[in-house]
Amino acid sequence: MARLVWWDMLTIGTLLNGALTLTGLIALANGLPEAVGVACIILLLPYNLFIAASVIRTAACPHTRYTLPVQLLALGWLTTFTLI
Repeated sequence: MARLVWWDMLTIGTLLNGALTLTGLIALANGLPEAVGVACIILLLPYNLFIAASVIRTAACPHTRYTLPVQLLALGWLTTFTLI
């Protein structure tokens, strides 16, 4: 579970979200159609939902320590990158 949380969600997910959000904002600033900018920002929503659901489900296993904090971290991460 540590790899799923620290590597897949927090490292890779945050970098991908940051890169595509920045790309979408640059596209909007350079006068490209709004659909291009919005598509760049919304493109990772399925990945975000999948990773957050995977972390929440994995943390719910009976042999897992720190179930509630990990689930809250996943929900906070998902909320943050859905709103940004």
